[in-house]
Amino acid sequence: MCTRGSNRAPARGPSASPLAGTMKRFTLAFATLAMSALAGCPVTQLNRLPESSPLPHPKPIPVLGDFRHAPSGYIFPAQVEAFQRVTILQYDTAGLDVSAGYNASLPECPIVLTIYVFPTPRMSFIGADPDVVRSLESGWLDHAYNAAKREILQAHADAVLKGEDARVQDGGPGKKAVYAIGNTESDLYVFVVHHSWFLEYRATYSGSCSERAHQVIDAFYKAWGGRAS
Repeated sequence: MCTRGSNRAPARGPSASPLAGTMKRFTLAFATLAMSALAGCPVTQLNRLPESSPLPHPKPIPVLGDFRHAPSGYIFPAQVEAFQRVTILQYDTAGLDVSAGYNASLPECPIVLTIYVFPTPRMSFIGADPDVVRSLESGWLDHAYNAAKREILQAHADAVLKGEDARVQDGGPGKKAVYAIGNTESDLYVFVVHHSWFLEYRATYSGSCSERAHQVIDAFYKAWGGRAS
């Protein structure tokens, strides 16, 4: 059975994490794919997001309780497991491109975690072949992932790449990289989700408590509801 997802489309920015370099925005070029499906079920997605421009500086969003990023539907609670939210930052005029910074103040293993949500390129798929969509998303992912890796190296000349592999979230493609930076370790994840949004995660923790840090971070991911139903 074929299912059609209603998706939104396209932005992004810097972080509260020590890993944060200067985030590079993606050019929000609009295009429409109109074609007959050659295989499987056609993908229908209409871009209804407003136009937006990068802000000269990230703008803090003051919020006490849970923060819902209305354009994407992602929710960032004030607290998730051991993590307390410390920042919500907006990087563009329309508020499409945001980040949420969390700290886990564990005496034996402090952890900094930042989640970025920003749009994919402004694309509308009308009856598009899923294989074509997957190919486009693969290109978007490579671009975003490589840009994030460059940011880490620009911010930390001593960063050493320890490993990489492919990941999947919400059915969307993703990639993971693990870095050693001095006495710390850092995990980078980048995903394309719902054809419309990039999700980027950066977590930094002491290399001496790597196992404990991963347990705490995994608990966060499992508890974080993320996208609104």
